Amino acid sequence: MTKGLTLTSSMIAIGFSVTESGANTFTQGTVDLQLNPLDNEVLVVYAIDLDPEAPDATPGANSAVSTSLTTTSQTALSNLSQSTCLATAQNRIVG
Repeated sequence: MTKGLTLTSSMIAIGFSVTESGANTFTQGTVDLQLNPLDNEVLVVYAIDLDPEAPDATPGANSAVSTSLTTTSQTALSNLSQSTCLATAQNRIVG
């Protein structure tokens, strides 16, 4: 019979920031959660708050900063159609 989740620790808040390595460049950051798969430890996500910086304002041009939070390493920006993507956000300026 399947057993449900058992709470073994208190709720934690995970915070981080990633600085773009260059203009118009995909940049990735990683947070290691140190879960123990032998004890069947899992992370339950209650909320995600992505707060992308304002893009560079170039007169007469559209600019955007896009972010995504994923469960695994990526090589490009993810979107919600991918099963590893938990959240996305965008901050846009229309020139």
